[in-house]
Amino acid sequence: MEFARPDRVLYTNLGQGGHIDELLDDTGLTHLTEAGQIIEAYHDRGCDELIHRALKEFGTEQLPFKRFRANAAFYYIMLLAFFLYEAFKRDVCEPVVPIGCYPTRLRRTVIDNAGKIVRKSGRIILKVNTATWNRLNIEHLWHSSGSPPQFAWVS
Repeated sequence: MEFARPDRVLYTNLGQGGHIDELLDDTGLTHLTEAGQIIEAYHDRGCDELIHRALKEFGTEQLPFKRFRANAAFYYIMLLAFFLYEAFKRDVCEPVVPIGCYPTRLRRTVIDNAGKIVRKSGRIILKVNTATWNRLNIEHLWHSSGSPPQFAWVS
């Protein structure tokens, strides 16, 4: 209900003529000191939260080792794997699942499906039922997973 919404107060040092304003002016970002831009930046902070949620769902929230270096290596490998997951989701699975989906949905939709791998006449065949084939558009997934996207180098 509109009358029951809590009020928010944003307290900032932007636009007060301090050192941060000078740094923003030097980089050409003076517009970020305006009230409308500060409020917009406040509203956009939720997007960062969703990335952290997806990363926690993909990996783990607790680091498994007692030593810092082992945990750091584990964390960086988890970040690399999360990046590969995001790239796979965007490059291959886009027609099947939305880009904003979380790892559990991608796993349940694309990966956790019943199928049978059969050898016949020297060929390896993946057998799935017709409903799964049509729902996942497996032919498209197969072709897009075998042909990576083309990048244009800009110099």
